[in-house]
Amino acid sequence: MEKNTLNPLEKFILSMGTILILITFKNINLSIFVGIVMGIILFFQKLSIKRVLLFFLPPLFFLIPTLLAQGIEFSPELSFKFPWEIFFRVIGAIISIAYFILTIKFKDIYYVGRQLKIPKIICELAVLMFNYLNIMYISYIKIKVAMESRNGFGSFKTIYRDVAYVFTKVFLNSYYSLKDQGNAMRSRGYDDELVFYPHEYKIEKLNILLIFSWFVILIIVSKVNL
Repeated sequence: MEKNTLNPLEKFILSMGTILILITFKNINLSIFVGIVMGIILFFQKLSIKRVLLFFLPPLFFLIPTLLAQGIEFSPELSFKFPWEIFFRVIGAIISIAYFILTIKFKDIYYVGRQLKIPKIICELAVLMFNYLNIMYISYIKIKVAMESRNGFGSFKTIYRDVAYVFTKVFLNSYYSLKDQGNAMRSRGYDDELVFYPHEYKIEKLNILLIFSWFVILIIVSKVNL
């Protein structure tokens, strides 16, 4: 099946179900297996390397220091043991959620929420938050490029000032951008209710069968000791 014909709800079930199994069984062989298989699936989605890196770097930035600190043991004497099982479990979970997040369109998040019977207000808040984060990111990139072209972040003495300036301008630009969007929406008849016209997808029984077969395979792998 082509990437753009897959049901976002099916992707959500696949990703969340895989993560739940990883959390439940806590098996390093299972975590490695999930990381390899989901990594291969993600690779064939033909995503841009920059987009994938932007998704993976933030969680890894917090994961590695946390695991390094957790690996230090003080009894009966000081020692270090890296928690590989937790590392591979988190990596498998990140790859699984990446398959859902990076391969769906923005409007499909609202579709999935409505199919799961999540209250409409929560779905709308999620969409607005996602839009706000995009605005902040675009503002950050523009300001960062502009500052670097003017020798910003050029010395240790000015880096704190430059970083503070970037964060201040990002929030100000985001605020005014959202304010302009609100004015534009109200001028077009906005009455405090967002109206979406998401694409309607058909649930494929074969896909559901394959997803649950995948879950059964994961459970079997978790029971095998290599």
